[in-house]
Amino acid sequence: MSERPHCEKPSACEAKRPGKHCRMCANHAMHRNPEIQARRIANATAASRTPEQRALRRANAKARYADPAARAKTGDAIRRHLADPIARKQWIARAIANGRPSWPKTQTAEAAAKRAATLRAHHLAWCPERYWGLNAKLKSSGFKLAERKEIILAQAEHEAPEAVQQREAREVISRITNEMHAKAAREKAMAY
Repeated sequence: MSERPHCEKPSACEAKRPGKHCRMCANHAMHRNPEIQARRIANATAASRTPEQRALRRANAKARYADPAARAKTGDAIRRHLADPIARKQWIARAIANGRPSWPKTQTAEAAAKRAATLRAHHLAWCPERYWGLNAKLKSSGFKLAERKEIILAQAEHEAPEAVQQREAREVISRITNEMHAKAAREKAMAY
């Protein structure tokens, strides 16, 4: 056992040949070498993107989350981790850096409300907007989608056209008024 200045334990290195590292020192050297690290990350990333690996990860995740105790344990760990503000900022920064800019906490309340309204309009495209409240009541009462569609569309057919025009006019006026109030509130807030 000769002395090696490059070794982590130079006076007691277990390497068999001069100029080489023992196993522990070789591992440390590989972890410090940026070229080796870049190559390992590239290989691991390429291997993990194969359809077989994705299917395997998906199957493992489904199996893991099928157990309610494991799901609760994971959720608790994430909540505990994100309770730390520094860890939360790091998590969000990593999500954005990894191409997930739609991380929910990066959105403003206004953007989230707009997104929710867009999704609701998309999901209820079959239903006239004036019946969205009725649809929600029917849904909470346990009616299936097909039944709700039948009830609402039948009612919409039999409603008098004048009543529809009056209701639509009131809705437009209400919407414009609400937009004006919201704009005034934003301008007032910006003035401060």
